[in-house]
Amino acid sequence: MNMTRSIKRPGAPAFTLLELLVSMTVMAIVLTVMFAALSTSMSLWRNTDSKIASDREARAVEFLLARDLANIVVPAQTNFWPKTTNVSSADGPSGARDYYLGFLTAAAADMQSASGAGAVGDVCYAEYAVVFVKDADGNARREVRRFFMNSGDTFTSVIKGNTLPQLAKQAATAYQSLGLNLLPTNNMAARGLGPLPNANEAAFNTNFVLLNRNMLPLTGAYSTNNYPAAIEVNFSVADRTTLANTNVINRANYVIRNAGLYSFRLPLPKPPNAP
Repeated sequence: MNMTRSIKRPGAPAFTLLELLVSMTVMAIVLTVMFAALSTSMSLWRNTDSKIASDREARAVEFLLARDLANIVVPAQTNFWPKTTNVSSADGPSGARDYYLGFLTAAAADMQSASGAGAVGDVCYAEYAVVFVKDADGNARREVRRFFMNSGDTFTSVIKGNTLPQLAKQAATAYQSLGLNLLPTNNMAARGLGPLPNANEAAFNTNFVLLNRNMLPLTGAYSTNNYPAAIEVNFSVADRTTLANTNVINRANYVIRNAGLYSFRLPLPKPPNAP
């Protein structure tokens, strides 16, 4: 029976211990670099996904608000002209305020009351609010809400009553949450300028601004010479992860990632008999 034996020739190639250690070190470095690149890519993907989701929600709210405002009704009676107000927030930090905008709008038939459609017209009352709310952990965050009154109720409660409802007086359960997560301080943070203290919030973060015919903020009582000619809407959106990091939000001159500023201005129809 023939048996063969593998005989190692002197001088044949082989790995030394030093070569193995060097190879393992190089492989560890390569794997570390690859893991860092993968981690960066995953972080970028999550940031982009959050930004896209926030932008999609913001655009939906912007479209809904612009649609209602595009059909706004501004009659001769000053009692029915659009109004804005702000009140101290119950859920926000000290000095924080909630903002409200109310107006009459001509709504489509499917938004009118069945009993009122065709009988009381298509004018409905709409109210938007930017308010502080507390999440499950007790943290304050801001969101956009919408209150809508059908044509039948609008005719009974508003038109016949000869006045718009008191802003900020609707029951909280009557509002529809539009799902946005807003920066809790100044919207300028979205531009990378850093948020301002709450004391400056009223001056710089008024989310609904009525402008007169000279495009200046409308102040004082309405009159035929002092009427709303345009509405400016401002809000800044961020994902929940960004909002949860209060140290980042409150840090001056810090660019807040995943935040977007949305601002638009729409002209309002001139009231009858206005100069």
